Amino acid sequence: MNDHRASPRAFSLFVAAFSLACIADTNASGDCEKYWEELYSARAHLNLADFRRKVIEALDNASCSAEQRRKISRDAVLAHIEAASHLPLNERLSVYESAIRFGRPWQLLEAMGVLLQTKRQDAEQDFSGASQLFQEALSDVQNAQAAARANNEDVLRILRLAQQSRFLSPVFVRGSNFGIETRGIKVQSAIVPIQFIRDSDTMTGLGAKYADELVAYLRAKQLPRLLIIGHTDHDGRDSYNLALSRRRANTVKSFLMTNGYGADRIKTTGKGYHEPIKLENAESFDDDQVKQLLRRVEVQIVP
Repeated sequence: MNDHRASPRAFSLFVAAFSLACIADTNASGDCEKYWEELYSARAHLNLADFRRKVIEALDNASCSAEQRRKISRDAVLAHIEAASHLPLNERLSVYESAIRFGRPWQLLEAMGVLLQTKRQDAEQDFSGASQLFQEALSDVQNAQAAARANNEDVLRILRLAQQSRFLSPVFVRGSNFGIETRGIKVQSAIVPIQFIRDSDTMTGLGAKYADELVAYLRAKQLPRLLIIGHTDHDGRDSYNLALSRRRANTVKSFLMTNGYGADRIKTTGKGYHEPIKLENAESFDDDQVKQLLRRVEVQIVP
């Protein structure tokens, strides 16, 4: 007896054709929600170009409400992120860019930012571009609708990513989130991208620009009381690093005092290497970049 069972490939094509036929019939019926549920379930059988075409058809469906269109757009973006996660790094950016036509939710912005700061064969790390994307993601994740789909750790993770990428950018990147308050989360201690000459308490030219930005931010906050904490990397003797971290904190204090702060409103301390930074996506950084992140100053607003 001959075995007439279909091959796996033939069966997959049959499923895809059957799914698309069902989707077409549902679309004709004008049932937006049912149409989208069936299309989203069948997305694994479609290539991204066909999936995008079907998404556009769904968004053009007159039976879809504004809220349903927002959901379709959001789901379409998430589907692109999922698809990109199975691709090599050098193929992901084009998928992310294709998803932008349906929106720029924080999940997409974070994924793009992580990709830009990751070492890839086809491109150099772009920390300035990543920082801008993370900051946009941080703004989106704080709005009411996005907050309902994000937990506290999502917010704090994106904040850390934004701070790290600003710190590693070779050019000045304007920022707006030295601190953050959303849904009861209040982060009062933030990494400030004030960089110093190696083995010195003298700011680099780029570090001075971030110090100027810090002054403007604190003036807008009515010059609150501060604790400035200096940190170093793990090179050198512990006693030397502890002293260096204190000198760097005092350098920032002196700079703030020349810009209107009273000495009694600022306290300083140094931690040396005793409180290393919590890194996000640490595998994206080489040893020199990690050390650069460790050599930091934190500013904490205190009562």
